[in-house]
Amino acid sequence: MNAYTMEVRPQEELTSGRVQGIMADERCLAILIDYATNIFEVCKLRPELRYWQERIFHGTATAPQIAAFYRKMIEAFERVPKFSDDETRLLTTTLEAPVQFQSRPMTHRLSKPALEAARFIFHYYRVTPRRGRADDQIDRLRIAKLIDVSIEWTRAARANELVKQADKLLKAGQATEDDIKFCFRRVGVLLETIPNYSEREEETKIL
Repeated sequence: MNAYTMEVRPQEELTSGRVQGIMADERCLAILIDYATNIFEVCKLRPELRYWQERIFHGTATAPQIAAFYRKMIEAFERVPKFSDDETRLLTTTLEAPVQFQSRPMTHRLSKPALEAARFIFHYYRVTPRRGRADDQIDRLRIAKLIDVSIEWTRAARANELVKQADKLLKAGQATEDDIKFCFRRVGVLLETIPNYSEREEETKIL
């Protein structure tokens, strides 16, 4: 966000969603993005996922316990904003690697959580680019792009379908221990793309 300056909008300027004590600092922005995206709900499951991986490894987890955890993960993913059927899903941006990598620019489809977080930011702040002329629509997309590449949600979201498929298999009585291990391993890898705290126990203290 270093390319922009942010000024908190006066409370009287907001038609809804007023928040007392909001400031233009990294902490408030992080909390705002958390609430806008609800991705922290998924992040909170990472320690529990590691717990159930250990239980499966030691053979002490039961099918009902695994089913309950599957449901918990599915519900957490459901809290993350998604495109509705009548919304466009084709908002894209270009990602360019540093020159030394000598790779071509890639087209990246913006995620709904990133767009929702940008909407929240523009609701609570007056956002001004440090260089160039302000353009509300372009600046929103640029900030959504910054958020998207930071939270890496597009890749992590693939875990949702893996869990749903594993849940159906378990409910049908067709899931083996290896199936569950494979699901947890793949989900764990995907969720690791979301930024972590340097101290893992901090995962349980989000917000």
